[in-house]
Amino acid sequence: MQDHRKPPKPQYYDNALPGDCRYCGKEIYKKNGKINLRANWHKECVEEYKLIYWPRETRKAVWKRDKGKCSGCGVKCGLKGWDMDHIKPLIEAKGDITYWKLDNCATLCWECHKKKTGSEAKARAEARALQKEQMRHTGTKPKKQRGRKPV
Repeated sequence: MQDHRKPPKPQYYDNALPGDCRYCGKEIYKKNGKINLRANWHKECVEEYKLIYWPRETRKAVWKRDKGKCSGCGVKCGLKGWDMDHIKPLIEAKGDITYWKLDNCATLCWECHKKKTGSEAKARAEARALQKEQMRHTGTKPKKQRGRKPV
């Protein structure tokens, strides 16, 4: 099972042919119109890749976009008094790369992040308990998942 905190690798990352981008899989052309067999990335793909796979770059971009303001309470956060939050939790991603994109990231002060994370964890626990209760009443057994406790 893949770690839910790591974004899935791009489809072409390991098997791109020379001259094909490792991120989008499309051919990379020189200015003269010929395929550049020495290149592995489009310039714009490198930038998007960094924002998804390099947490430092993601945090910088989110901080800059949000101007250091908490999206929960509106307080201006200090450089060290904030967290980058994924609006839709990564635990729900199931391989969907959009969960790691900037649209799903926000600046939260530590207090707001703690509250949001706590309420999300509580909601997931309640959903698991409800599912377990329903299974107990219907007599069905939960499916076993590798690396996790059955739900």
